[in-house]
Amino acid sequence: MATEDSLKLLQSNARKHQEVMDLLCSIAQEMSIRRSPSFLLNQIIGQVAAVMRVEAASLLLLNEETDFLDFVVVKGLNAQALRELDMRLRPKEGLAGWVFSHNKPAVVNSPDDDPRFQPGADWLTGFKTRNLLVAPLRLNGKPFGVLELVNRRKNDSFTDEDADLASAIAALLTTTLDNVRAMKSLEKSQVMLRSLFEHAGEGIIAVDRQGLVTHVNVLASELFAWPSPPVGRPMAEAFAASPELEQFVTQVLMEEKPVIRRVFSMAFQGNVRRQVQGTIFPLSVPGQVLLGAGVLLSETIKRNQ
Repeated sequence: MATEDSLKLLQSNARKHQEVMDLLCSIAQEMSIRRSPSFLLNQIIGQVAAVMRVEAASLLLLNEETDFLDFVVVKGLNAQALRELDMRLRPKEGLAGWVFSHNKPAVVNSPDDDPRFQPGADWLTGFKTRNLLVAPLRLNGKPFGVLELVNRRKNDSFTDEDADLASAIAALLTTTLDNVRAMKSLEKSQVMLRSLFEHAGEGIIAVDRQGLVTHVNVLASELFAWPSPPVGRPMAEAFAASPELEQFVTQVLMEEKPVIRRVFSMAFQGNVRRQVQGTIFPLSVPGQVLLGAGVLLSETIKRNQ
């Protein structure tokens, strides 16, 4: 609900500022393109800095292992210095820490007069903070980071409208980061599945509904003595050593039989024959159409004739 309200606010502001609508469209486009998370966030924060007309912009996220706020993305005049310092903040340190711990945005146009502002970064980098705006990133109402905007260009001050806009952008960033986390989780699962697929104790082959081989693990390649996996090739060609297996897979693809468990022969040049235990089964998403067929193989007997 908060995200919907933020989007409505962005759209309202976009009527007054065309660049805000451009930013909204750009972020949505960036979110739809599969890119590395670091590239994606750097692109978005750079665009935010340009639209908000600031000299520097940072994205800080809570590191759950250290309980510090880490500078994940830094853009602007002080970016290189902050990267070299590898700075991090305690959740209550500075204005960013205050915004994080209080879970609400803050505008400071006279930082030297505000006790929440800590000039440590300025002292270390030589950068002079004239004003700053910080908005929290919330997931399910709980803060997990902040968006920090520093020094409005042309010596302008930040306004309450800017704070509302930054909060709305932070909501979009939250959606982006949530998608990034989901992407990372999916990629990790895929790596684990690939490892399981390759190291399984049985040969594994997948065939799509058109009869093309889509996946082959190492053991299946060894059983068929394929010099290279026949991915993308017709199963009739891939299963030349065992037309019987091709027939079983065809029966499953035609939905004539749900599962087939058989021992079948594989014949190779040099009078080499193998007896292989195979299980052929449909590949489908529950409640949806058949996508293909899977084959599990394990050698039972190997002999020369």
